[in-house]
Amino acid sequence: MKAVFYTTNDMGTGHARRTCALLMALRAQIVNLDAVVLTNSPFRELFDAVRVPTYYFPQLYTAPRSRTGTASARVSLNMHEDVALACLKSIAPELTVFDTYVSRRVASSVRKYSDYTCLVFRKCTPETFVRYVRAGYFAFFDLVVVPNTQADFAFALPSSALDEFQAQSTVLYVGPILFPEIGSAKSTVALKDRKMVLLLGGGGGYDALQRPFFERAACAVAEVSAQLKGSLSCCEVRGPLAQDTAQADIETLRSPVDVLALIEQAELVISHGGYNSVNEILAAGARAIFCPFYRRTESQAERVNALRGRSATLVVDSTIGPEDLAEAIASVIKEQKPERIPMPGADLAAAAILDLARTRLHASTKPRRPIHTERVSVHWDSACNLPDDVAGRPSTIMLELGLGAAAMLCERARIGVQALCDRGIPEQDIEIHFAEAQDYSCLPALVAFLASRRLRSVSGTLISASHCSEALFQAFERCRSFPVSFRYDII
Repeated sequence: MKAVFYTTNDMGTGHARRTCALLMALRAQIVNLDAVVLTNSPFRELFDAVRVPTYYFPQLYTAPRSRTGTASARVSLNMHEDVALACLKSIAPELTVFDTYVSRRVASSVRKYSDYTCLVFRKCTPETFVRYVRAGYFAFFDLVVVPNTQADFAFALPSSALDEFQAQSTVLYVGPILFPEIGSAKSTVALKDRKMVLLLGGGGGYDALQRPFFERAACAVAEVSAQLKGSLSCCEVRGPLAQDTAQADIETLRSPVDVLALIEQAELVISHGGYNSVNEILAAGARAIFCPFYRRTESQAERVNALRGRSATLVVDSTIGPEDLAEAIASVIKEQKPERIPMPGADLAAAAILDLARTRLHASTKPRRPIHTERVSVHWDSACNLPDDVAGRPSTIMLELGLGAAAMLCERARIGVQALCDRGIPEQDIEIHFAEAQDYSCLPALVAFLASRRLRSVSGTLISASHCSEALFQAFERCRSFPVSFRYDII
């Protein structure tokens, strides 16, 4: 079977690890699996470790970078989609598997080149989920595999959106999909008769937010170790996007490593609460202290707060000081380790995909809700004249603001959005698009101005012969705290 695994996320490593876990599980069940990965992940060592042919796309500035100076090619979303579709056309796979993030254009076009499709869709924020459901996003796939339990996935999501989600595709809840042990990864740390506290901060895409906490955590471990006559050591696993910072009395490991083996070796794990870290801690039955951080499309706080009743587990705030953190470490490390939780999600997902391949669900007689959504572009000063046939059916409205200064664009957005809402268009069906010449000020201004609206996205096109990575990073940083999807396309 020829299969393509498409995973796109340049902020972390969770998607790449989940994709590789599923690929390895499929290899165990399909002898003749001919797999190729398409990705813009910076985590190349992982794909090398699982020995899979991989096409690497340039990274996109679709989210705030972890720090200034991060090397990243800057391409437009359209170019990224063109390359992805060209690869799919050339490979012509029987099966295409996506992980969570895939643009509507790629999702709607993949059927031209692939016999059947599967989406692995991890839980996201209610706002993101509702936006996907309203767009008919899940109907593009023959199978949607959810790497969460049904109860965890449904928590805090609107019931009406969940019903629509179930109607759009065949949905299977398999529980967490974890990356297994790989022989080439470093799996143990020489402890020299000391017990290890392990720090896990994920891929590093949000390292600028997390770094102060983990530095305090390392200091707290050193303080507790001194109280225990040097019996503790501190080890941190850093992802490919994490900063290179030196800190005394801490051993640093760079991914890929066998995280599960390290967690099992650790006396205590201090984690940010990412999808993989949390589930690996549960699978290993480890003591844990969690400190959740901001993410654009998922809630780490929701994930770790659900574990407050678990033994040998604490949830702390990122502002906690070294002394209080040292006290928490000393307390948790004395408790008995929790029981391990089996997590066969990868094998269950692989079995479901294999069944899909055998029965060709896309040709079955199961009724599918048709997709009626379409994209309609309208200029800001003619939004009030939107045709009745568009206003009366599900559509994505692209409100074009044109080229201008920040204040002018904000006023155009106010007029255009209000006109569309007066015509009965839901706010979450409206996308804002504008053009900007050079100073990177318009996107932050529009995102802040429209923060009270529940718009689908705000996107800008930068028209300039040269670009400043520092200024672009600062623009994204100013947008970070607002609940609006945003991006720049650079031409």
